[in-house]
Amino acid sequence: MNFTIGNTQIQFIRESKFQIIILYNENETFLRNLSGWLLSSYLSENVNVIDTNTIEIRYKINQQFGDKRQLSDIVRKPVLLTFLLKKQMKFLHYNQAVDLFKDCVDFLNYLKVIDEPQSIAFFTPKDFIYVEGMFIFLNDTKVFDLDMTGQNIVVDKYFNKTGFDANFTSPEFFMENMVPRMLPLSSSYYSLGSLIIYVLFGSIPRKNERDIKKRIEGIVATKLYWALVRCMELDWKNRHLYFI
Repeated sequence: MNFTIGNTQIQFIRESKFQIIILYNENETFLRNLSGWLLSSYLSENVNVIDTNTIEIRYKINQQFGDKRQLSDIVRKPVLLTFLLKKQMKFLHYNQAVDLFKDCVDFLNYLKVIDEPQSIAFFTPKDFIYVEGMFIFLNDTKVFDLDMTGQNIVVDKYFNKTGFDANFTSPEFFMENMVPRMLPLSSSYYSLGSLIIYVLFGSIPRKNERDIKKRIEGIVATKLYWALVRCMELDWKNRHLYFI
C-alpha cells in the first residue's frame, strides 16, 4: 500500500522490523534495524524520503561516510512526538489529538488485514514521529502476531511492570506474566485512549471509570470524548474502536 503525504512518500510493507536506509550514493545503501527509541539520533538530520510500516528513512551522505550528512531535495523534517509535545508546552491541540487517534485507528485496522495479521501491544508517546501532518507509529518491539481467531495478540516478550511506559497499558496487560501469552485485541484500544488523554491533558488516568471520565471532561460531548469512552471501558469485551 503506497501513498504520498505532501512531499513525503509513505509505503506500507509486510516486514515487522523497522529499518533505516542510509544512501551513501545512488548505488550503495546501508540497512539498519530501527526501534522507536533509537530514532532520535537520526532526526537531527534532514530527511529526504520516508517509506514505512516498517519505516525506512533515507539519507544521502557525503562520500567520506563521516558524521556530516548532506542532502539535496530536502522535504519537511519529521519530529518525534515527544519533541512535538515539548515544543507545544507538553500538549497537543484538540485537532492534532484527533489526527493522532485516527492515524492509529487506520494503522491498527491495516495490521489486521495483512497476510499475517498483527497488532500493537500498547502505545507510548516515544513510539511516533510526526511528518507532513501525519503521526506514524514506528516501534517494532511492540508489534505482535494475532492468533488464529484474530481476536488476541500473541505477546512473546516480557515488559516491565513499573516505569512510565507501564502507565499506558490496559488493566489486563499484566494479569499474566507468562510468555507467550494471549492479550485481547482491545487492549490496544485502551492503551490508545491513555495515550490520547496524555497528549491532550498531560497526565495519564488511573485505571478506574471515575478518574477516566474526570480527565476527559474538558472535551465532553465531542466526538473524541465519546471515542475515548468507547476505547477505555474497563471490561475489554466492551471496548470499541471508531470515531463518529
